[in-house]
Amino acid sequence: MRYLFIISNEINSKELRKLEDTIASLNEDMRNHIELRYIQNASQSTDYAVEASEQSDDNVTIVVCGGDNVIHEVVNGLAYRSTPLAIIPLGSVNHFAQTITPDYLLQHPEKGVLMLQDLNVVPIDLVRIDSYDVLGNHLPVWSRYFINIASFGFETTALYYAKEFLDKNKKADRQMANIQGALRGFQKMKSYKMDYSLELIDSETNEICEDEEFLSLSICNGKYNNGCCIAPNAKIDDGVLDICVTENRGRLHNGKLFFMAGLDGKHVQDESVRMFKATSGIITCKDNSFQLSGNCDGELIYGHRIRFEVFPEALNLAYFPKQEKR
Repeated sequence: MRYLFIISNEINSKELRKLEDTIASLNEDMRNHIELRYIQNASQSTDYAVEASEQSDDNVTIVVCGGDNVIHEVVNGLAYRSTPLAIIPLGSVNHFAQTITPDYLLQHPEKGVLMLQDLNVVPIDLVRIDSYDVLGNHLPVWSRYFINIASFGFETTALYYAKEFLDKNKKADRQMANIQGALRGFQKMKSYKMDYSLELIDSETNEICEDEEFLSLSICNGKYNNGCCIAPNAKIDDGVLDICVTENRGRLHNGKLFFMAGLDGKHVQDESVRMFKATSGIITCKDNSFQLSGNCDGELIYGHRIRFEVFPEALNLAYFPKQEKR
């Protein structure tokens, strides 16, 4: 088995040194099976993943060393391919990794290098989002697969301000940017007008909501986003999506929900939060702008109408062992 390491340029220099030192500590035979690719931007990782997959198929494992943005790009290269994806959580935020990664690896990511031969490959779900403009034209640039969470409303507003903060403060880390984005989001808090129609898991029942306003709507394959446990009961291999719809009850109430979501998803117990189990759905903008602003895996997307659907077993994920070697 070959291992192609796709290494993000956003990794903290100290963590990068630990990763490289651990790789150097391997025996020569194992090192000869490892190839390192350092990327300058996340989009490069898609091409590297596709190239490696086409050359070696299931005889290579793509090892992403970075955060959600790089994972997102690699996922869009590996969808429906047999090539497995492994994740060493070295991003400034590791939302998807929190769902799948053992605690020892979250605390010491470089230890994943020592566990490569113990990876367990399991097929998991991916979600497809297709975006359309007000005339019904498909928008390929904002139509993607995602592995973790897509959201519309408050979370996207906070993400937009976080990216704006990073653009103005090049040396700031992403965690600080996320805090600044959340604070600006609370200052600008508003309701978002959108209709939604969900195909619930019994395949015979639809949940339709029209002419209402919401704080946010999240489509969840994974559990965590923006430092919160949005969907505590979500599973990435059950062919089902957890949909979280939150009403806007004012800053004080919404702030309480944000705090509760950080406590293992206790916000789902609040009456202002609706949770659904669905396999597909459509969201339509009802604001005067005629355009929804959303994000999937932290990447901004836009469209008047968004269709989404879960695709079971669309990606081979390589899990690290739950216990580290002693």
